Amino acid sequence: MKKIQILNNQNKIYSEAIDMVYCTNESHEFSIRMVFNGNELYNIGSKELNIFPGSFLVINEGTVYSRKINSGSPVNTLSIYKSIFKVIQA
Repeated sequence: MKKIQILNNQNKIYSEAIDMVYCTNESHEFSIRMVFNGNELYNIGSKELNIFPGSFLVINEGTVYSRKINSGSPVNTLSIYKSIFKVIQA
């Protein structure tokens, strides 16, 4: 089950309860990611990071990463994406 909510300021809240996912070469806005049960594995460059309940991961805008969940029961995740608007002055 996946749910995304886009706020008035274009920030996004994304939650999912999923037992298997594998995404490669992802790149998004600045985000904060956490899990409430189980774990989620991220690969960023040559680093492998496991996110468990009680910890979180901050990913800068434009960072390329892969993520994986492989569990016998749904893992509940939450990601908050911050839209960064660039102001161009004349």
